[in-house]
Parts: sequence; C-alpha cells; structure tokens
Amino acid sequence: MGWEAILLPFQKVLQGEFNREACRRGMLVSISGVTHGPKNGKQQRIKATITPALAQRRLHFRRGSPGCALLVEQLKGFPACKFDDGPDALEMALTLAARAVNSGRAFGSEGLQRVNDLVERIRA
Repeated sequence: MGWEAILLPFQKVLQGEFNREACRRGMLVSISGVTHGPKNGKQQRIKATITPALAQRRLHFRRGSPGCALLVEQLKGFPACKFDDGPDALEMALTLAARAVNSGRAFGSEGLQRVNDLVERIRA
C-alpha cells in the first residue's frame, strides 16, 4: 500500500517516522513525498485535474456528509476561497489514482482483498 503527502521541509522528518512505524507494525506501507511549485502552480494543478473530472460528471459527493459539504464549498469558492485544502487533497487523490491505473498498479480484486485483510488485522 502506498501513500503520498505534500512534504514541506519540516514534514520530511515525519515521512521517515511513518515508514519506521509501519515497518515496526509489520505493515507494507510506503510513504513518498511530493513537492509542488509556487501557489499559482498549485492553483493551475488543481484546476487542470479537477475541472475536467467535474465537467465530465466523474465525481460524486455523498449527500449529508459534512466532509463532502465542506469540500464542495471549497470547490465552489476556489481559488478565491480562504481554504483550499479540500481541492488540493482531491487533486492529489485523483492524480494518484490515475498514476496507479496507468502504471498497472491499481488494486484488482485480489489486491483489494489484501488491503481489507490488512485493515482488519490493524483493527484487531
């Protein structure tokens, strides 16, 4: 299982800590860091990824979910909205999903079962 996070300089310390803790718990997790350019580059990246997905109605938001309501509010106000964490996280998720599918690493039913088994072991 892999995770990606935007790494600001001080967050690089956490990358190693997360990887060490996952290893200590016997989890196969790889956390890699992503760095992005200046603020206007971030806005362009978010627009380039999310706008086509919204226009093609490929994104669906759960009614009644406070988290989805907040994300939709931030998307409606983007880029003028004070907070853009939701659109930024959505862009990263869409980019990671596309990268996994395009590289052939996307979960098949067998991979999904392994993930579910791992989650159950963690909960136990």
